Amino acid sequence: MRWFAASFSIAAVAMVMAIAVGDPASAFLSLPSGEPRPVPARNLLEPRSYDELIRLPEGAMASVDIGRANLLCAQGLPGAERVSIDACLSVLDTWGRLAHQGEEKYLFSEAEMRSEKYLKTLTPAEEIAVFADIRAMCLQEHGRLHESAQAYAAALRGFPDSEQIKAHLAHVRGGR
Repeated sequence: MRWFAASFSIAAVAMVMAIAVGDPASAFLSLPSGEPRPVPARNLLEPRSYDELIRLPEGAMASVDIGRANLLCAQGLPGAERVSIDACLSVLDTWGRLAHQGEEKYLFSEAEMRSEKYLKTLTPAEEIAVFADIRAMCLQEHGRLHESAQAYAAALRGFPDSEQIKAHLAHVRGGR
């Protein structure tokens, strides 16, 4: 399942970045009705807004679909007004199945994962913090500094020792 989480997160980040640069990935706006989303194997929390997401206790973040978390972090960004979270999640599920079919032969061994030559597995709180950090950068780029500061503060929940996030937060608060 490592391949799925990595592929899923990369695809979701790409979607948020596309929204941030003004291309809301119009393919997600008028998707043909396809397969329904599969029922999750575990009980997932389904926050409906960015505010609900960042107010979750850290332990509850593991129960949020990571694609949903990423897309909620795009709410309110320029270009994201017409994006359908459910349609995007359906597309991400399809991409995940396709990635599994094509990448199965390239899975990392446990030894490779431990040596950190490839990917570091993030905790759910760290994954949401990465999305909040991207959101903060997008908001900062659009001059929405108060909201950017809030998103950087949310990112610090996942990476409390990050000097980079602290510096960005100080900058948007006017501290340079």
